[in-house]
Amino acid sequence: MPRIITQTRAGQHSLDYINIVIRAVLDTNLLVSYLLTHRPPFAALIDYLARDHFSLLTSPELLTELDRVVRYEKLQRSYTDEERTRFVALVVALGEVGDLPVTIPRMCRDSDDDRLIACAVVGSLSRLLPTVA
Repeated sequence: MPRIITQTRAGQHSLDYINIVIRAVLDTNLLVSYLLTHRPPFAALIDYLARDHFSLLTSPELLTELDRVVRYEKLQRSYTDEERTRFVALVVALGEVGDLPVTIPRMCRDSDDDRLIACAVVGSLSRLLPTVA
């Protein structure tokens, strides 16, 4: 849990725990990487999510994309159907699902990324962090 240094009336400093929940939209590739590797840094993201240290924002469209991607034949060799189904259900259960606008303006080369940005806007996120290929 994050900590903050505060100053008391007597001028002394104390170290207090604060409850800051980071709200984030994760690209499908990050979620699939967790499913494939179960190792840091991806495992840490899911652990933080499960402990309520951050809130995953998603949408029906992003969940549909996740379900589609984890069904790719080349990926299915890495996990069972049950693991795939449980993983998508975990993302649904731990995420905040919000509806995206019917029409999303084209902003990125990859139109799938437009949905990520729209989800961030609908969720009132103040920062967008890119992923590096």
